Amino acid sequence: MCGGGVNKIPRPMRLTGRTVNLAFKSNQRKTEKGFHMHFNISRLSEGSCVCTRGLGRVMVKHFKSKIMRAQNTVEFSFRTGKAFGLIMFSQGRLRDHIYIGLRYGQVFYQTDLGTGRGLIISRGPRLHDNKWHNVLISRTDRTIALSVDGRLEGSSSTRGSFTRLDIPDAVGLFLGAPSTISGIVGNFRGCIRDLRIDGREPITNAFAQKPDYDVIRRIGFFACKS
Repeated sequence: MCGGGVNKIPRPMRLTGRTVNLAFKSNQRKTEKGFHMHFNISRLSEGSCVCTRGLGRVMVKHFKSKIMRAQNTVEFSFRTGKAFGLIMFSQGRLRDHIYIGLRYGQVFYQTDLGTGRGLIISRGPRLHDNKWHNVLISRTDRTIALSVDGRLEGSSSTRGSFTRLDIPDAVGLFLGAPSTISGIVGNFRGCIRDLRIDGREPITNAFAQKPDYDVIRRIGFFACKS
């Protein structure tokens, strides 16, 4: 494709794949400075909404570099008939961790910044009713908050004075965890869509086979039907 001036803008091109390489050639006949490229990355449909029977999980390597330290925002929608299930867990070699899931049909959010944990549990009706529910979780410094279906379930604070999440050598685990990690709820069974943590989409990225994002036992996931 060839350009050259405002009136010679190349036609849009639709490209697919994980990597796009552009080669260009220029000459000295014009005095304009360089070129502009406008692009849009279309969101993948695969991985934005998945259902699982609890056989697999998504694992994100080098998770410390993919999550904010002073604040976090986690949002997702889910549908399940099971009262227990892991949404997310990550802990490095220190005590700091972030832990989100379902217990007795209620969403909980637990985090520790190194000097004591903070915990919030939803207080409304049980959520394992096979209906879609929207969850928004946030933390700014020591203050944590949880909303379900637009309803604020409460806010709390972590203990101590530390305000940053420090998880060196950590992996991020989503929808399930290996049996070697004790004391957490079992694998999530149901459907989950639009999971984002600090703007990243770990499940979608894993299905797109981006580096550091892996689907463990992919056979355990299938696309949402509704």
